[in-house]
Amino acid sequence: LQHHLLRRTLPSGKFLHHVKDDTSHPLAESPLLDLPPVDIGRQVHDLLPPGVYVLKQSIFGFFLEKTADFDLPPKMYGDVQRDADRVIRTYKDRDNSTGILLTGERGSGKTMLAKKIAMDGIAQGIPCILINQEFHGDQFNDFISDIEQDCFVLFDEFEKTYSAEAQESILTLLDGTVKTKKLFMLTSNSKYKINEL
Repeated sequence: LQHHLLRRTLPSGKFLHHVKDDTSHPLAESPLLDLPPVDIGRQVHDLLPPGVYVLKQSIFGFFLEKTADFDLPPKMYGDVQRDADRVIRTYKDRDNSTGILLTGERGSGKTMLAKKIAMDGIAQGIPCILINQEFHGDQFNDFISDIEQDCFVLFDEFEKTYSAEAQESILTLLDGTVKTKKLFMLTSNSKYKINEL
């Protein structure tokens, strides 16, 4: 079974948790359909349950698909835990969104730190959304902004996924002026390939 969380386009701001199997009709995935919460295989949530979700897009719009939690090595060296604690503490101390840019050579631990932050957030009830495609524009910005709860948003290898033009188009999302509180995490092998965000 695949697990999907579909953003309902209703003013309720709830999430429809849809479990589909191979016999499901593709239209059943539509966030535009007003499906009653009692349908078999669906659960309506006021909040996005803790976990890792991948942002996807269909002809009906954006939706979140539940994926496996991040794997972390059993032993981490250096200051990973201290750095993760500091980022989460800073995020919680602020009233608006926070962003971090983790840059460095390949293999320096950027993604591991981002995943550690995400997993520590999940342990505290904060979900993580993984962005691994070049989504941008008003519809994308609105989808992320309309999630009315704290969440972490991870853009791994940002400079490889986003062109310079696409980076420019998500500035309004990343500039901290969205009405909801998010932690935006960007990893990059080269800070010089990232527009001045």
